[in-house]
Amino acid sequence: MKNSIYLFLASFIFFGCQNENNIDESILSKNLSYNQAQINASDGVLSFGDYSYIPQKNGVISKFKAGSFDYNYHIEYDFNYRITYHPGANELIIENKNAKESITLKNLVFKNKTVSFDAYTSQSLAFEGVNYQTNMTDQDSNPQYWWLVQPVIEFVIDMVNDEKKKTSNYDDNCKLAIAACGDSGVDYINLIRGNWFSQDSCTVKCKE
Repeated sequence: MKNSIYLFLASFIFFGCQNENNIDESILSKNLSYNQAQINASDGVLSFGDYSYIPQKNGVISKFKAGSFDYNYHIEYDFNYRITYHPGANELIIENKNAKESITLKNLVFKNKTVSFDAYTSQSLAFEGVNYQTNMTDQDSNPQYWWLVQPVIEFVIDMVNDEKKKTSNYDDNCKLAIAACGDSGVDYINLIRGNWFSQDSCTVKCKE
């Protein structure tokens, strides 16, 4: 029997359950390998330090740490943003139109289908040395890097929530659900609505 804990805001119960039913259970396996995730990948792979983020064709993002499966997550956010590209400064600013939040990408270098950059949030978090491997060539890409925006937002949301888990002001319900997984660890996190750096509710699925 799966050790599962579900926490929803009442207004999102139907939507959250409906979405989860559409997810291929094989992708939720704690034994998912890095190679399997790459075969089923829908887009490019984002990497930062020991972490790799591989988007799956069903909308789930598989997170790996040092090549080993960490957990899957899915974000049900409306990515309502505006982007401003400053070629002279080699800088891309992603602004959340629903909240006073932003992500600034600096030192963008695109070579051999991989773009490297440093990411900084309006909450003073810095992620330096991020890489995104894509199927696009330098010539095919849009100079404003529009195709980079969603993977970056999804990555930053996860990293910001990792930081929040270390503090007392992290969303109590989600923190309790994650803690309840105990030593078995988290297999799947579904973040529902909210803004980029916070969520109204979440679904946590523990590893068996």
